[in-house]
Amino acid sequence: MALGLRRTARRDGGGARAGPPGAARGDRVPLRDGRARAPGPPPPARRPRLDLPGALLATAGLASASYGLVLTDAWSWTSGRVLAPLVAGVVLLAMFVGAERRAPDPLLPPRFLLDRRRALGLAATALTAAGTATVFVLFSLHLQDERGWSALRTSAAFVPFAVALLASGRVAGRLIGRYGAPVVTGTGLAVGAVGLVLLALLGMNGTVPYAYGLLPGFVLLATGVAASFAGAAVLATDRVPAERTGLAGGVHNTAMETGPTVVFALVLGVGGDTASLAVTAALFGTAALALRLA
Repeated sequence: MALGLRRTARRDGGGARAGPPGAARGDRVPLRDGRARAPGPPPPARRPRLDLPGALLATAGLASASYGLVLTDAWSWTSGRVLAPLVAGVVLLAMFVGAERRAPDPLLPPRFLLDRRRALGLAATALTAAGTATVFVLFSLHLQDERGWSALRTSAAFVPFAVALLASGRVAGRLIGRYGAPVVTGTGLAVGAVGLVLLALLGMNGTVPYAYGLLPGFVLLATGVAASFAGAAVLATDRVPAERTGLAGGVHNTAMETGPTVVFALVLGVGGDTASLAVTAALFGTAALALRLA
């Protein structure tokens, strides 16, 4: 029997030729004596190429635009010092969009952001990060410059904010599993908007005690922000193919990092501290309504 198999293998070219139908699909290939032979390993999948031009254009565009927005704190929007990096950033980002349309393996596929749930999740992420940054910057300066608090007392004033943030974050996961990410994200934004309204109305009034003027707004904002951020992370990365989970996580982190720069600079440009808080609250409310209608 063994001798017959060896002779058969010689006549067939050692088994190197294409087998019968079904072998290409990964089925077990039958031999002439009725036994089966396992197929060889499948050919390795093609690895996507690094989109180096897209990475350089995106990085340069975001850095230039962010730098221009940061300069609005010291220079007017019509100043050449501000307009030059802003225009350069916009041009570079436009070039990035064009390059992604032509790239065989784009860093950010153009259709990736067209998903409504994903776009709302990224917007919520940017807003929550921007709202937190706005409150921290404005009230750190207000408490020390306007009320004369020490750095230690100012830091202690934000401890309830951190406690509420941690507590809400621990509960958010169970709420998402029960009610869904859109509901939790929208509710968190609405709660955060209420906290921002309270801070806009009472927080900047030095005659109102901390327990009534700042504490309620801090707790409500932190509670809403943590819940919203948790839900937004699910929306931004949910329903993504396995090969694009890294892309979804990277875009989500980019929204979290650029949100404070872009939104914070735009909000501060509308006027004083109270107006900035009011505009941020309006943005939170608008995003919450969009999620409710989605």
